[in-house]
Amino acid sequence: MITVEQRVGLKKINKCAVQMSWCYSSVGILRALFMASDFTDNIELKQFVIKEFKKIVKMDMDDYLLSQPIICHGYAGTAAVFHSMYLSTNDIEFLSKAIEMLKISVQFTPSEFLDYINSINQNVELSGKAQLHEYLEGYSGILQTLLSVVMEVSSENEKRLLII
Repeated sequence: MITVEQRVGLKKINKCAVQMSWCYSSVGILRALFMASDFTDNIELKQFVIKEFKKIVKMDMDDYLLSQPIICHGYAGTAAVFHSMYLSTNDIEFLSKAIEMLKISVQFTPSEFLDYINSINQNVELSGKAQLHEYLEGYSGILQTLLSVVMEVSSENEKRLLII
């Protein structure tokens, strides 16, 4: 939460490092703002969003604070957002970052991925096999994102999640 003074810029906000994921983070919020700027023809908002996205694209990969290959809070979902920005703007920087993130996603070994699945399943009734194939937290989301970037199209799931 921030104060009104911080919101209007009269008081400085101390920024801390936050995860740059699609799911309720800066990347996802900026993508939503970009889509809103398109629908409302708000050029000023669109320019602001692109400028902020450019700052994020230039960040070192370690600074994204991502630790999973998944869609929701991981590399694949963030790659999907950058790919959507590429499709919207034709800016190659967005495509390059999407590809860089997908390369990291596919480098996770099956045992590393299963360790991750088991760690999130500790309080969940689903088996590792079920989550392994889910879109948000499984291999299917990573592979669909990879395919959409290679084919330069948006996947149906990205449309459902309002990434595009």
